[in-house]
Amino acid sequence: MSHPGTGRIVSFTEVFRTTYAAFESELPYWIVMVELAPGAVLVSNLVRADGSVGDREPRIGDAVQLTYRERGGATVPVFEWAEQAVVR
Repeated sequence: MSHPGTGRIVSFTEVFRTTYAAFESELPYWIVMVELAPGAVLVSNLVRADGSVGDREPRIGDAVQLTYRERGGATVPVFEWAEQAVVR
């Protein structure tokens, strides 16, 4: 049984250039596709718990947790690694 907001990475890419000024200071950053429940997929950024991008590379199957961050004057959904999360 998975916990609400937890899922597994099913695809990812690293972004080196952006046209959105609010993300320029975070380059490079990871975009991940996460399966939250069978058939429910969300695409967003992958960040560390402290909000930084960090130097860890994602892997297919990594457990992640949905959270929210302020970016460019808006609250947006992002994922962080869920080291302790139970995801099946």
